[in-house]
Amino acid sequence: MDYNDKNTFIGTSASAPIVSATIALMLEKNPNLTVSQIYNILKESADKIGDDYGINGHSIQYGYGKINVDRAIDMVSKKLYL
Repeated sequence: MDYNDKNTFIGTSASAPIVSATIALMLEKNPNLTVSQIYNILKESADKIGDDYGINGHSIQYGYGKINVDRAIDMVSKKLYL
């Protein structure tokens, strides 16, 4: 596990379980989601951090942003994905 000097859970060790849980909740709402749909929902529902996002909405430092579980589940519930 990754910890900083204050023993705070950080980095990919913290991200992986959050993303996995979000995907599990999405699949609970719609077990027929494809990998592509899940990817797009996660990408489109993320909260942007800072302003260094390129034309494709991707940041070298933050990827597509901070996961937003509520927005991702809402997108699945309302079928707001391709």
